[in-house]
Amino acid sequence: MVPKIAGAKNKIKYLIASIAIIAANSKEWFIGYVSSFFVVADRRYYELLFSSALIGALLSLVKFADALINSSKIVRRLVMRRQHIEGEWIDTVFLRGQAVGFAVITITFDGEQYLVTGQDFDMDLNFAGGFYTVYSRFEDSRLEYVHVSQIPDREAGDIKDHKGTCEYQFRRATSGPPKRFVGQFHLDGQDIAFKVSGERVDHFLRRAKRRKVSGEERSRLAELRRDASRRETWCRWDLGPAYSASGRIRRGPAKSRLAGVTRDVARADEVIE
Repeated sequence: MVPKIAGAKNKIKYLIASIAIIAANSKEWFIGYVSSFFVVADRRYYELLFSSALIGALLSLVKFADALINSSKIVRRLVMRRQHIEGEWIDTVFLRGQAVGFAVITITFDGEQYLVTGQDFDMDLNFAGGFYTVYSRFEDSRLEYVHVSQIPDREAGDIKDHKGTCEYQFRRATSGPPKRFVGQFHLDGQDIAFKVSGERVDHFLRRAKRRKVSGEERSRLAELRRDASRRETWCRWDLGPAYSASGRIRRGPAKSRLAGVTRDVARADEVIE
């Protein structure tokens, strides 16, 4: 659970409970109002009707509030404010200080926890696998999660699952939600820890348009542009699974999402040049 979102839901429940207490004091008015239209000899009928209507209305309000928070990204952004981390990110993966690849990731909320899904690529933009979240915990701008990486075994013509852990520490921005994070991940059975440095895709593109990018980033953008045909192939080729909240594989959404990101990065490259 995300503490701030859970806290917001609890505050709403406390508010609804307060409304219930106030409404309970209007029972006599309700009975008098209803009895003016429907005459029933037994007063208990009115009391039962009042209790049923009040409980039904309160339960509906609680469900509506939960559904609104769970389904509305705008509401969650208002709740999380400067800790809002949902969206698309691009991160660079480092091993022993050297960049070895990058990933296009998406962070979403499933009603209970954050889900991180993504596609991995090497520095030559070759697809290197995908991953999805099994469990996550977020507190104080720190996201920790257990994930399953599906890495292609090209020699065997198969995809192998590798479980691992990852943590992101989101950096506070001067204004608005975080725009960067740093962290690390490792796969079970391996002593190697990979370092990661991520940035929101939209922030990355804004920097690119203002020419505030490093030489390495410019090279990556140029490479993406030169390999436009390869990116078109990505759109046709099944890059790997996108994952639902339950962990079941869905084929399709990842391709269009990645195509959109690489297309935007290509446009940013045109601005840089």
